[in-house]
Amino acid sequence: MKFKRLLPAAIAASLVLSSQTAYAYTGTSAELTDVSGSEESDIICFWSNTSTVVSDLTIKNGVAKPSAVVIASYESADISGELYLQKKVGSRWERVKTWDISGTGSISTQKSYTIISGETYRSRVVIDVEYNGHSEHIYANSGSVTAS
Repeated sequence: MKFKRLLPAAIAASLVLSSQTAYAYTGTSAELTDVSGSEESDIICFWSNTSTVVSDLTIKNGVAKPSAVVIASYESADISGELYLQKKVGSRWERVKTWDISGTGSISTQKSYTIISGETYRSRVVIDVEYNGHSEHIYANSGSVTAS
């Protein structure tokens, strides 16, 4: 009985450990793309209701400008969520400011917030895209930026 439970786990572990190839779904075809030799580290996600989710942050003259772009796959899809400005505290991220965002089909928004120099910040967007009774919960983070 124990052997029957351990066998699938052992097979899965041996396949993972022996594989030298990394694959990512490109979202454009049913084929997997070999990315093991690629210098790119991003994996492109595939959603059915959503085509694009981007979070970005610029900082200039003591003002952080977090932004988000969300494009649904359908013009009538409902988009709702939050845009966050976060500050790095130790090894974790704390919320500094939260803005509610919503729209239908697509959202493009940029906010402003006065910040403290010397601190490290990022933007984070967390959204739900709903279409025809199916909802997708998606998040995206910007890169971190240290305010000078």
